[in-house]
Amino acid sequence: ERWCFNAVAIHEGRVIGCQDLEAEAFAVRRSVDTASWLGREYQGLGFGKEMRAAILHLGFVALGAEEALTSAFSDNAASLGVTRSLDYEENGTWRAARSGRPAVRRCFRLTRERWLGQRRQGVILEGIEPCLELFGIAPEGDRST
Repeated sequence: ERWCFNAVAIHEGRVIGCQDLEAEAFAVRRSVDTASWLGREYQGLGFGKEMRAAILHLGFVALGAEEALTSAFSDNAASLGVTRSLDYEENGTWRAARSGRPAVRRCFRLTRERWLGQRRQGVILEGIEPCLELFGIAPEGDRST
């Protein structure tokens, strides 16, 4: 089973970006992948890091992920900066097509242990229990803190 959770970032009543969390065979692999888009005028202001940190909290705390993967084109300095600021480890590259031309994507991995060492305190998730089955996992007690 494959799923994708799409979230939007709203600032001052305006949608400024989106942040996705997706997985395949999550109940077995406990691995999630992130992807995002942020309006250019909002880049460099901390929104990208906040968006990624929030979706990682969902993945690691609410869903019990063991790793989070992400990738970015090698010339996407903003995305690479967010990834590095959250202590991902680089773990390879792959060739992708972008606008009909080859481009290199850099791949990164963040383990649960590395994330726990830096996670923001005070974040509260509410109402996740009824949704867990939609992510391919059975509810297991309180995962909301």
